[in-house]
Amino acid sequence: MQYQGRIVLTAFIALLVLILHNANSAFTIAAFVVTLPIAWWLGKQYDIKKYHAERDPLTNVFNRKVIMEKSFRKLYQRCLRRREKLVVAYIDIDNFKQINDCYGHELGDLVLTRTAGILAQTAGKNDYVARWGGDEFLLLLCCKEESSVNELLQRLQRKFNAISKELDTRVSISVGLATAPNEAYLLNDLIRVAEQKMYREKVHRHFEQSRGASKKSLHFIRGLK
Repeated sequence: MQYQGRIVLTAFIALLVLILHNANSAFTIAAFVVTLPIAWWLGKQYDIKKYHAERDPLTNVFNRKVIMEKSFRKLYQRCLRRREKLVVAYIDIDNFKQINDCYGHELGDLVLTRTAGILAQTAGKNDYVARWGGDEFLLLLCCKEESSVNELLQRLQRKFNAISKELDTRVSISVGLATAPNEAYLLNDLIRVAEQKMYREKVHRHFEQSRGASKKSLHFIRGLK
C-alpha cells in the first residue's frame, strides 16, 4: 500500500501551520504535536480506501477499472520513453469450471488466489497484473526482446507445475500475447488480439493432447490383437 495520502496531507497540514503561526512559538510546536498525527491518520484512511478501490477483493491484484482508466496509459508512456514494446498477456486458467464443479468453490477460489500470486511474483516491479474476469487475468509489461517474455512464460509454467503438485490437481494456464504498437495501439484492441491468440493456443493444445491420446489408444488396441 502506498503512502500518498499520508504524505500529502501531513505535508499540507505542516505547511499550513507554519504559514499561520510563528515557527518559533510554543503554540506552533503544540499545533504540530496535535495536528500531524491527525493528518497522518486521515491520510491513512484515504490510502486504505484508494487501495481497496483499485484491487480485486479476492485475489488482491489490480481490478479491471484501474487498468482501463490509468495503468495502461501510464505503462505505455513508460514503454515509449524507453523505446520498448508494450506486451499484453491475456491469461486464462484451463478447465477452471471443472475444478469448481469437481472440487468445490473453496478450491476454485484458492486456485484463483494462487494464480494471482504467481503472476504478481513473476512480474517485474513496474508491470501490472489484473484480474480481468472470472478466471481471466491480464499481465502488462514493457520489454525490448521477445526472449524476455518467453523466459517469463517458462517461469510461469514451472511455477504452475509446482502448484499442481501442491494442490494435487492439474492447474495450468493458456496465454495469448499482443504487442503495441506492432499489432494495435488501443487497450481494447490489444486485449482482443491477445484473447484470440489465447483461444487458438488452447484449441491447438487440446487437439494435440487428443491426438496423442488417440495414438496411445490405437497402439493399445493393436497390442491386444
